[in-house]
Amino acid sequence: MKLLLAWFADPPDPPYWEWIPNLDGLLISLSSLKVRTIERLSLRGIKNHLGMHSQLLIDSLTNMLWRKGGIDELRTQAWILHTQKLLGADMLIHKDYPFIVKGLSKELKEKLLRRTIINAELALRIAENLGMEIILVIQGWDKDSYVRCAKAFKDLGVKYVGIGSLAPKTRREKPLIVDIVRTIRDILGRNVKIHVFGVSTPSLIKELIGLVDSIDTSAPLRAAVVREVMMIVNGEPRRHKLWEVGREGLINSVSDSTEEVLVEKILKAKKLRDAIRYLAILNAYRLIKWVRKLK
Repeated sequence: MKLLLAWFADPPDPPYWEWIPNLDGLLISLSSLKVRTIERLSLRGIKNHLGMHSQLLIDSLTNMLWRKGGIDELRTQAWILHTQKLLGADMLIHKDYPFIVKGLSKELKEKLLRRTIINAELALRIAENLGMEIILVIQGWDKDSYVRCAKAFKDLGVKYVGIGSLAPKTRREKPLIVDIVRTIRDILGRNVKIHVFGVSTPSLIKELIGLVDSIDTSAPLRAAVVREVMMIVNGEPRRHKLWEVGREGLINSVSDSTEEVLVEKILKAKKLRDAIRYLAILNAYRLIKWVRKLK
């Protein structure tokens, strides 16, 4: 299973690829790119700009579609898919409608699900014209809605899918998430590759190994921002406050030369943003190393 790191480009997140050998890849939020940045990066592509050779996925901008009082259709699907290609994505991601806002009526939920499914058929045609593979994003708000979406995509002959809107449920509804993912896998079979968006907890990552082909996570950076370091405890990464671990505990937690250099940079950083930057890289390095041992 591949572990991709969620990465914001404007302003840029830490350069994980400079520290982590054979990084599986990045998932970049299109919503984090300003128009002038898109215009600049589309000339060379993001990977050439960053000097990165790992897989690159660029999301479909749908978190920007939500506006107070309703949904604002900011960009067409054709614009989104063409922009993903210009920026150098290895695969396209279709324009879906996530269920990230609480209190939506059943009528609106059904409407959004229909839009996601209708967009999928159009996305396949656009991707074919662009000569690109595409990930169709399965959406839902309960198991039944996810199943309906998965079956609709199977009828389209899908090769790659992503599963969205699971991230808000990860802490309290892990059994439900695993059940949904397992059911989707049973529906689509083993020949369809599955990506899960926004997995944040190591325990859930461990549950999904063997069920999916890839996931993405922003957990390393999120932990660093709140001054938390990932420590391997009883064979699993756990987040601990830096002040609880202390200088000596951080030094003693080092397991290889890369970690030693990163810890030294954290401790010697003169600016908080630099300390957070190296802490995020350390967290990502440890999480990825742990996942690779589980495979």
